[in-house]
Amino acid sequence: MRQARSLQGLQPARHAALGTIRRHCTHPARLCRLQQRCRQLPAAVAAAANTAEATADKRPRPKGRPSKRQQAEEEEPLQPPAEEADPELPTPLDYQQTLIKSFTIGGVGLHSGEYAFVRVRPAFAGEGRYFVRVPPGTNGNRFVFDEGRYDQKNEIPVEEALQVEPESPELEDAKVDWYMSYLEAQEHEGFVGTFNEYTQVQVYAGELDAKLRRAMLDIPDDEDDEPDVEPDLSVELEEIVPLDPDDPTLVMANISSVRMLGLPYTQLGEDDNRVMGVELLLAALEASGVDNARVEIEGGHEIPVLDNSALGWCIDIQCAGLRPAPVQDTDADADDEDTIVVRRDLIRPSEAVAVHDAEGWMTFIPSNFTKLTAGVDHALTAPIIGRQWLTWSSDDQHFRYTLAPARAYVESIEELFALRNAGFVKAGAENLFLIAAGDKWWDPDVVRMVYDEPVRYKLSQLIGNLSLLSMAGSQGLPVGHVTAYNANPSLQLSFAQQLFGSLKEDDITDFNDVLEKQQEFWQAKYGTAVVDDMERMDSTSVGAAGMDADSGGVQDVEAEVIDDDEEDETEEEEEEQDAY
Repeated sequence: MRQARSLQGLQPARHAALGTIRRHCTHPARLCRLQQRCRQLPAAVAAAANTAEATADKRPRPKGRPSKRQQAEEEEPLQPPAEEADPELPTPLDYQQTLIKSFTIGGVGLHSGEYAFVRVRPAFAGEGRYFVRVPPGTNGNRFVFDEGRYDQKNEIPVEEALQVEPESPELEDAKVDWYMSYLEAQEHEGFVGTFNEYTQVQVYAGELDAKLRRAMLDIPDDEDDEPDVEPDLSVELEEIVPLDPDDPTLVMANISSVRMLGLPYTQLGEDDNRVMGVELLLAALEASGVDNARVEIEGGHEIPVLDNSALGWCIDIQCAGLRPAPVQDTDADADDEDTIVVRRDLIRPSEAVAVHDAEGWMTFIPSNFTKLTAGVDHALTAPIIGRQWLTWSSDDQHFRYTLAPARAYVESIEELFALRNAGFVKAGAENLFLIAAGDKWWDPDVVRMVYDEPVRYKLSQLIGNLSLLSMAGSQGLPVGHVTAYNANPSLQLSFAQQLFGSLKEDDITDFNDVLEKQQEFWQAKYGTAVVDDMERMDSTSVGAAGMDADSGGVQDVEAEVIDDDEEDETEEEEEEQDAY
C-alpha cells in the first residue's frame, strides 16, 4: 500500500509542473443537490476513532450554537478543516490507474424503469473498462436504501397515522442541541453529510449514546440493534477479480460493443446481454483517470440514473481513490521498494474526420492538444436555451466541477411526452431534466448552471461516448480537437466509429511523444522560455512503461518510490522557504 501511496504522492509535483491547481471539494453543502459524499464518511469516522485520547480531555459540548462572546472566550478557537481530510481529486496520469476500493450504487434506470445494483471494482492494468452481470444477491446487500415497506396487513386508518405522539421535553431538547451541533460542524469543521451520518460518527466517537441516537431518529429501540452498514475504516487494497474472456455476460466498454444506434442513450451489447445508459458513468471514469474498472451489474439492464448527471459517479470515484493499476502476472518475489506501472497509451488520429445528420454535425481536426467543443442551438424552439458554445480541455478545472453537475435537458414539455409515448423515460422526469418552456424553465430550482448547463451536459455525454475509443487501458479521448454541433447520442457514436476506423498503427502514441510535439508548438509560438518550463515538467513525471518496437507489447518499468521521511523533510524545507 505504501508503494501505491508514494506514487500517488507524485501527483502534486506533476500538478505544479503543469501549472494547474490541486483542488479539493469545497462545494457548499447547501448548494449540492445530491447526497453529500465529497468528504467521505469513513475518513471522518477514522479521524474520530484515532483521537480517542483527545476526546477524553475534551470539555462537554455547550447546548446550541455559541454566541459571539462565547466564541471569543474559547481558549482554542475552531480551526479550518485540515486539507488532508479531503479525498484528492482523481486525475488522469501518464500511467494506467484503477480504484483503491470498490463502491456500489443502487437505483432505477431512466428509460427501462428497472432497478439495478452497480458495483464498480478495481481491475488489472491492460484490462480496460468492462461490464459483467452477476447473480441476484451478489452486491445488493452492499447498498442500503431504506425506502420503507408497505404492509397491507398492518395498515392503519389515515386519521390515526396522521396523529403525532408528543415527545418528551428532554428528547426534544436533545434533538435541537445535536442538530445545532450538526450545523456548527458543517460551518466550522467542514463536515459534509446528513444528520443521520453525523450522529453515527458521534456514536463511534463515544460522544453520543446509541440509544439516544435511535430515539432522535425514530429508529426502533432494540438492544441487539446494530447499524446496517459498518463504517469502512480500512485502507487496504481490494482484491481484484481478473477479467474472464469466456464469461458469456462480458461486455467491453469499447466502440466494438455498440450494436444499436438511434436510441436517446448509449447501449452496449444486445438482447439479454445489453447494458443501457452507460455514457455518464463512463464519462466520470474517463475524466477521473480510472483506466481499468470492472463494473458488475445485478438486476436490471440499465445503469441507475441517479440525478441524470455524472456528479454522483464522480463523488464516489473521488471517495474510492485511485492507485496505479497492478499487473496481473507480477512476480511475488519482487522487491517491495519497486512498483510496476504500465504506460497509458494515447490515440492521436492523423486524419480529419467529419460526420453529420439532419440536425447536427461533428468534426475532428488533428492537433497536439485534447480539446472538445460543443454547441447547441434551440433559439427558435427554446429561447431560454438559445445558442450555446463551450470548449473543454482536461487542463481546465476538474470535470467534477465544470461538467459533471450538468443534467440532461429537453427543449419542451412536448418533447418529454414524445419520449414517454415512444417507450422511454419510464422512471419519470421529476428533478431529472431541465425542461424548457419558451423563455423560461419549467422548474427553475432544478437548474444548477444558469447560463450554459445544456451545452455542459452535451460535453459530459460526449466524453462518455468518446471514452469507448479506449483500448486495453488507454486514454479514450483522442489527442486533437473534436467539435460537436447539435450532436445526439446516435451521431456521437457514429462519429466515434468513423474515427476509430480511421486510426493507423502510428496513431497510437504515449504521453512523452505528445509532450514533445507540444514543446515544438510552444517553442514556435513563444520561444524557448516556455520550453524550459515544459522540460522541468517532464523531469518530474513518473517513469512509465515503454513500447517494445518488436513485439508491440508493453514493457514493465520499475518506478522509484519516494521515502515518506524524505517527503516530510522536503515539505518542511519548502514551508521554511515560503515563510522566508
